[in-house]
Amino acid sequence: MPDVPTVSRLFEIIAAALPENWQIALLPGRAIMYPDGQRTYPSVWRYYRGEKVLDVNPEIEEAGEIPQEEEHDEGNQH
Repeated sequence: MPDVPTVSRLFEIIAAALPENWQIALLPGRAIMYPDGQRTYPSVWRYYRGEKVLDVNPEIEEAGEIPQEEEHDEGNQH
């Protein structure tokens, strides 16, 4: 293993050591690992399955604006 492995390389090493039916799936902002190695999800952009690394195009929309919250009087709670 390199002195300073990348996160991607660490996922490759971990996935190769997992049982055959496990996978690691990368989503925006998180990674999950579970025993369902052939299931696909629309928001995943990379799978690590055993020795395979599969890059896919996630089906996600562009980030939009966050709407402004209305200001409320402290004494007027709903």
